Amino acid sequence: AYLPTCASEFNVIVEGIRGTSFTGDIALDDFRFEQCYEEPPLPTCAQAVGDPNQFMCQSKHCIPQANKCDYELDCCDGSDEENIACYDYQRCDFETDSCSWEPSSGSEIEWERYRVTAMPYSRRPPYDHTTRSQLGHYLQLRLNSTTQRDTLATVSNYLGVAAQQGCIMRFWIYFKSSNNGQLVVGYRYAIGDDIRPLSFSSYQSCQTNATQCSWQRIDVLLSSILTQPTEIMIGVRTGADRDGIMAIDDVTYTPQCVKYNGTIPTRPTTTTSTPTPYTGPPTTTSTSTPYTGPPTTTTTTPMGMTTTQGIATTTSTGRMTTTKDAGEKPPTKSNLGPILGGIFGGIALIALIIIGYIYCLPKIRAARDTNASDRLLASLPIGPITNPAYSETATSDA
Repeated sequence: AYLPTCASEFNVIVEGIRGTSFTGDIALDDFRFEQCYEEPPLPTCAQAVGDPNQFMCQSKHCIPQANKCDYELDCCDGSDEENIACYDYQRCDFETDSCSWEPSSGSEIEWERYRVTAMPYSRRPPYDHTTRSQLGHYLQLRLNSTTQRDTLATVSNYLGVAAQQGCIMRFWIYFKSSNNGQLVVGYRYAIGDDIRPLSFSSYQSCQTNATQCSWQRIDVLLSSILTQPTEIMIGVRTGADRDGIMAIDDVTYTPQCVKYNGTIPTRPTTTTSTPTPYTGPPTTTSTSTPYTGPPTTTTTTPMGMTTTQGIATTTSTGRMTTTKDAGEKPPTKSNLGPILGGIFGGIALIALIIIGYIYCLPKIRAARDTNASDRLLASLPIGPITNPAYSETATSDA
C-alpha cells in the first residue's frame, strides 16, 4: 500500500489474496517501520516553479512534469494526482464507464470492462492500477480456446489538430504470458484505412509462471501526426498462448492534446479488378454487303417525314427518315395481360356468386316456410270440429 510519509497522518492497509488452494493460511506479526521519512526537499527544487519540466508537490518536493496526473502517486502527499492539478488533462480510469474509448472498426474481438473480482485470480491482474485494490475496474481482453492467433483487438479515441507541440498519451498495461502476442498502438485519418503504427516506450511481458508481475506505463508521442482529426488506437495482436492476461488501465492525454467530438470520414471499400486478356478462339470481322432483299416502299408523310420500308435512306434536306425492313417480323406481344385478366375475372365472378347466394338464401328459406304453412292450413277441414263420441240426443234426454 502507498505510504505518504510526509503527511501528518496516514493509514497502512494490508491486503491478503487467496490463491487456488483452500487450505493455505495467511499470518501477520511484528510490524515495524524503519527509516520511514521523506528526504528533505533539495535547495534547487524551489527554482522549479518556473521550470516546465518539473512539478512541485505541496510538500515542496519536485517530480518530473511527465509523471504528473498519470494515476501513479509520485509526490509523497499525492498532490500530483489531485483533481485541481489535473484539470487540463484528459483522463480515463474506467471506474464508472469506458469514457470515450470504444471498440475500433475492424476489431475482431472486443476489450471488456471488468471489476477485478469478476474473474478467477489466475486469469486477471491481482489488482486494479487506479485503486491498487480488487475493487477497481480496467479493460481486459478475454481469451479462450477458440481465439485465433494474430487476432486484432483494439479500442479507439479521437483527437483534433494539436494547437501546440508536446501532446503525449500515457496508459498502463498488464501483460502476463509466455507468448501472448504484441502490443499495438497506431492511428488513422479515415475509418477503413490501414492502421499506421506509432512508436512507444518499451515494456516487458511477464512469463506465465512468474511470481511477480506489475502494471507498466507506456508513453506515446502524438504531436507530429495530429495534422487533422485522428483516430488513436490501442490494442494487441494475440499470440499462441490462449491463457494470456492482457489488460489496459488509466489512459491519459497531456494538456497539449485536443479532444475531438466529431467523426472522421469513412473510406469506402473498393475492389480493383484486372482485365483478363482474351484467350478464346480467334474472332471474325464481318463486312456489310449490299442489300439484295425485296424492293422497298417510301412513303412521305404530310409533315415532310419520309418512311422507308426495306433499307435506310437519307434525304438531302435533313428530313427524318424511318427505316423498316419489309421482312422484319412484328414484335411478339406478351400473353401475360390476357392471362391475368382471365384469372382476376374468374375470381370476381366466383365472389359475385358467393355474395348473391348469401344475399338470396334467407329469402328462399322464408318463402319455403310460407308455402309450408299455407299447405298445412289447406289440409285442415272447413267448419266446426265435432267429437265423434259426443251424442247431442243423449244429452237432451237427460
